[in-house]
Amino acid sequence: MSDDASDIDGVGVLTEQIEGHFAMAMDQLKAEVAAGPVGAPATTASEVVKWHGMVLDSQAALDRAKQELLTVLQTGPSDASGPSQDLIDRVAAAAASREGRALVVRWLLKADASGAHDVTAGQPARSRGTRRTTLVAPTTAPLAASAPQPGRSAVR
Repeated sequence: MSDDASDIDGVGVLTEQIEGHFAMAMDQLKAEVAAGPVGAPATTASEVVKWHGMVLDSQAALDRAKQELLTVLQTGPSDASGPSQDLIDRVAAAAASREGRALVVRWLLKADASGAHDVTAGQPARSRGTRRTTLVAPTTAPLAASAPQPGRSAVR
């Protein structure tokens, strides 16, 4: 388990990466995203702000779980299958949640820098101006079922 200072530093480093990427302070970036038109398509900036907020929420949950675990461990002997184990599991889950969300933010920043991701579609960016030429579903009716073949069971 890492200490609180390194957890906060990790979120701080992520915040600095965001600020460097968009060349503005996080509060200013949040204000810019909030000032955007209602119902506008998602942009990388709006997605980064959303996910950064979720990272902060996860960090707060992790801090609470760690504090509760520390309190339980300081008050008496720990029972491996009791409340301390439940708190250990909560700490681990909160840390995993925070790390997963931080990975999404880093991926959004990387994808935005390389132009390799279209946030509005949630898929790799397609070449603009080209149309899909393949059909999604067949346009002809399927052939009628034929008689069962010898050696094969009709029921599966």
